[in-house]
Amino acid sequence: MRGILLIILVVLVLAVVGWITFNRDPARPGVNIETQKMKDDTKKAVDKGADLLRKAGQSINPDSEPEQEPSK
Repeated sequence: MRGILLIILVVLVLAVVGWITFNRDPARPGVNIETQKMKDDTKKAVDKGADLLRKAGQSINPDSEPEQEPSK
């Protein structure tokens, strides 16, 4: 029972953040997984986390120069 409730909770959270959408067309109902939105949101979170870590490192050692990010 807890497993089912956990799955329902996860699906609801994913729907709220927009990673899962539901198609209510009577002729063709379905569930869409928005992978591009997931990638975009994840990249934003990683970039923000890296920025916070960089700022924290600079506040600990303000004399240090910021490292250059490797080019892609």
